[in-house]
Amino acid sequence: MIEAIFHRGRAGIHSVSVSGHAGLAPAGEDILCAGVSTAIQMTANGITEIVEENAAVEVLEDKVTITLPARPNSASPLMLEALYLQLKLMRDDYPQHITVREVVNT
Repeated sequence: MIEAIFHRGRAGIHSVSVSGHAGLAPAGEDILCAGVSTAIQMTANGITEIVEENAAVEVLEDKVTITLPARPNSASPLMLEALYLQLKLMRDDYPQHITVREVVNT
């Protein structure tokens, strides 16, 4: 199962961590894993290359984490909001294979 955890503060989402595998099909043939991977990669590239934010992007074999700096520009949290929306829509289509959680930091 894919697990996405979004951390939200007063200024919006400031980090996301996505891990796991959907298990819909064998590795390399899983459309849900491919869709999630593409959404995360586009978000990370948009934040670091287009918006030019100094975000921390950590890519491990089974986990990707994007963390914004303490004072991000206005576009970066919106990019994470878009990813949150996309992954929730994917969860609605594949509820047995992806979970999306939001942790609110006060």
